[in-house]
Amino acid sequence: MHDLTKPQTRDQFSMVEQESGLWRVDTSGSGGHYSLLLLSSQGALVTDPSTPELSDWLIQEVKTRFDSEVRWVVYSHSHYDHIGGGGVLQDAGAKVVAHVNAAIDIAGEELVTGMPDIAFEKSYAITLDHDEVILNWIAPSHSNSMIMIEFARQGLLLATDFCPIRRVPYYDFPDFYYDGWMKSLYWIADHDFTFLGSGHWDIGIKSDLYLQIDYMTNLHDEVLRLVRSGKGWDEIYKLVRFSDEHRALGSFLEMWFANVLGMYRWVSTHRRGAY
Repeated sequence: MHDLTKPQTRDQFSMVEQESGLWRVDTSGSGGHYSLLLLSSQGALVTDPSTPELSDWLIQEVKTRFDSEVRWVVYSHSHYDHIGGGGVLQDAGAKVVAHVNAAIDIAGEELVTGMPDIAFEKSYAITLDHDEVILNWIAPSHSNSMIMIEFARQGLLLATDFCPIRRVPYYDFPDFYYDGWMKSLYWIADHDFTFLGSGHWDIGIKSDLYLQIDYMTNLHDEVLRLVRSGKGWDEIYKLVRFSDEHRALGSFLEMWFANVLGMYRWVSTHRRGAY
């Protein structure tokens, strides 16, 4: 995640074409954060403008490089490290689209960003020239406002934060709903796509999704097994078993303990034995 108290500078931002008309916008020094930018004759669409500094840079870069303007902003979810620059783009004329729960969070938390102009419940599609951007809400997962963002022609599906590519999930699963998380992963598995994005670090392929499903299933089942056997936390974190393939995932050494703790909290809260 970003250090939200530290201003960013223009030299932290870069842009490279991912697929035809679809660009990846990277921010260095920010947890590998990236946005996606789709070009059209009707203006550009951008996902998750993380900071005001990034949005200021995007306005200038899109004008200079493409002689265009950002007309659409899509929030993947309501967490501020992904949407902090939405207000800058909205003030410059962009429409903001997000799930209705994101709008509720932004208003309730009084987040300083753009309030969604369009807040949908289940699905929404944006057509720009011969491109379609398809937005779907599946279930609460990493927040209750998380949506899938699909760039249909380019074959790229964005599953921000909850499907890291060849890495373990972040920390102790903040704002976490295990059942919906897994439902969302299996929904992705049922779809055809070429590229899978997570909004951080890498862009992957479908096999990376299956590895993430396997990691999460194993972590949940291991913690549940140990809790049901009567083990307490002081034993559980020492006894959870990980495969060599899981141990080889990025950030495993830094995050495994917090991952076990987050799953332990979920399992302990959402089970009931004979009492």
